[in-house]
Amino acid sequence: MKYLVGYTKNRIAVYVDLTNSQAAPHVAAHPYLLGLAKDALSEVTAKEERLKFEQNAGRPIGYENVVETSPGENVIYAQLVKDDLYSRFTRKGVPKRTNYVSLVIERQGMEYYLLTDAWIGRLKPPRPGSPHETPASRQYWATHAFLLDTQVMQKHSRTEVCPY
Repeated sequence: MKYLVGYTKNRIAVYVDLTNSQAAPHVAAHPYLLGLAKDALSEVTAKEERLKFEQNAGRPIGYENVVETSPGENVIYAQLVKDDLYSRFTRKGVPKRTNYVSLVIERQGMEYYLLTDAWIGRLKPPRPGSPHETPASRQYWATHAFLLDTQVMQKHSRTEVCPY
């Protein structure tokens, strides 16, 4: 189900798939995320095939669900629902308030962009194993993790062994 989120500063439409995208579970958990995304999109001029950016909303809008971890901390790895990548999780840490929303949009032909991911919080490197993995990805995710109860995981995907 495609839904019009808004328009970029250079008037290109941006849609989101509210069923099958990585943004879908984040929007389901925080419906106001679509309004934040609309505001953020109106401030960006989109020209690239794929654009990843964060926007300061100027006020607290929610809580970060990724925290820094300590060496030797017990972590687990699991796959999120509708995701074949493994993510790192911890039980320790406290969510921090944030003013930031982060978005990932990808051009679909010449007509429009698709919002492929959106979340409350600062921009982060792609997870290891992602097609968009960068040299900073493994380093960042070796010292950061999602808070355990903030994401929906696939059953039977939990492991204590790093899969990447």
